[in-house]
Parts: sequence; C-alpha cells; structure tokens
Amino acid sequence: MNERRIKEHLRNKVDEWIDTLPMELQRDALTSCFVSGGSIVSLLLGDEVNDYDIYFTKEHIALRVAYYYAKDKASRIAFDPGTINITIRNSGVWLNNKEELQPYEPKCITGNAISLNDKVQLITKFVGTPDKISKNFDFVHCMCYYEPFSDNLVVPADAAVSMLTKELKYRGSLYPLASIIRTRKFIKRGWSINAGQYLKMVLQLQKLDLYDLDVLKDQLMGVDTLHFNQMLQQVGDLNAEDGQVDALYLVELIDRFF
Repeated sequence: MNERRIKEHLRNKVDEWIDTLPMELQRDALTSCFVSGGSIVSLLLGDEVNDYDIYFTKEHIALRVAYYYAKDKASRIAFDPGTINITIRNSGVWLNNKEELQPYEPKCITGNAISLNDKVQLITKFVGTPDKISKNFDFVHCMCYYEPFSDNLVVPADAAVSMLTKELKYRGSLYPLASIIRTRKFIKRGWSINAGQYLKMVLQLQKLDLYDLDVLKDQLMGVDTLHFNQMLQQVGDLNAEDGQVDALYLVELIDRFF
C-alpha cells in the first residue's frame, strides 16, 4: 500500500471512531490524537491489521476520553505526569460480556488501554507528543506514526530498513520482559532477531526484581493481558506481606494458566 492510500485508510479509521464520540469531544480528540505502532507496519507490508493503537498528545483530552468510556467501570481515573491511571475494581480488567457490540463500543478496559470494538485501542499508559511517546517503544520498526488532523505520516529511515529486512532491532524499553514475550508474535510472522538483541533485553531485565509483585504487574501489563491478569490476581490474593512472591509458587501458577 502506498503512502497516499495508507494515510487515507488511517484517516477514515480515526474519523469513524471520532464520529462515535460526543459532539463536544470530537474536535479535541481529533486534534490531539495520533496512530502509532503495528498498524502502520502492517499497512506498509501489506499485512492484515490486528489493532489500531491511538495515543493522545494532551493530558486533559486523554482524561476526558478515558472518563467517557470508563466512568461507570472504574473506581479511579486520574492523571499522573505522562499517563492516565484507570483503576478497575477487583481484577483490574473490565470485560464487556455483551454478545454483540456496537461500532467502537468498549470491549475491554485495563490500566493500560481502552480496547474498543473494530480493532481500535486507546492507549492511556503514555500521553505526549509522538517523539516523547516513541521513547517508550521497544523495537525500531514501531517508530512510525500518523497524525490525522495534519494528515502527516512519518516513517523513520531505520524503521523502514527494519521492515524491509524483517529484522527486529531492540532500542531499549521500560518493559524488557514484555519485549521478550512480544518477539514470539513477530517470529511467527517471519521476522528474525539475533542473539545480541536478546542480550540487550536480558541486560535490562536483570536490573528488575520480578519477584516483587508490583514490578511483575507493571512488566506484564499489555502482554496476553487476560491470562496474566488472572494469574496476578491469584498471586495478589496469596501474596506475602513484604510484597515478594515465592518462586516455586509463581512457576506453578504459570503452568496452570498457560
């Protein structure tokens, strides 16, 4: 798909979602949102899009959008510098149990994102400009983004090379555990990754105490969310007072849920 068609496709997708918002929120959401992540990569490579990840540049607008979708489902919605915190009661995940959903109706809400019907995810974990948000992305090819209001598509040169060669290049992340797990889906799609990239992820990972429940929860957010949240809920129910998880018990739970 060429640049013009990609921009048209993404703008139409965003417009469809925007049209489902309250009138007073539509223009603000459009002027402060951008699309980034795997959808652009899929369109450039001619693959089917799994999800359209939408981010927000302005905190107060992201907060309004989060409140619109989650106000009746969360115990707390608040802004902290660079992120919108959505606290879902009990398990930390809200699931829509309706058999049929309306276009762009919420189907799942977590502390990281609001997942809508029709393959749209509103990312609340990070709020800021594309340059700021991209610093949290783990692989080079994820650096592309599209700004619908200005109709601006950005594909960095090193991202283009990574896509052409289908070679994963790790650039560092706050969530190295999630990055390691994410490599599975790329390998299934024919991408390759060398041992050096894994070494970079492991070097970052070794600085983290994964037996600390809060650290483990933070590292696993957004990866196989439902399985991990169910597992972490059970860990939390039996968690030791010092916040540390027993290694043998954690291994037993992993085998149970996966």
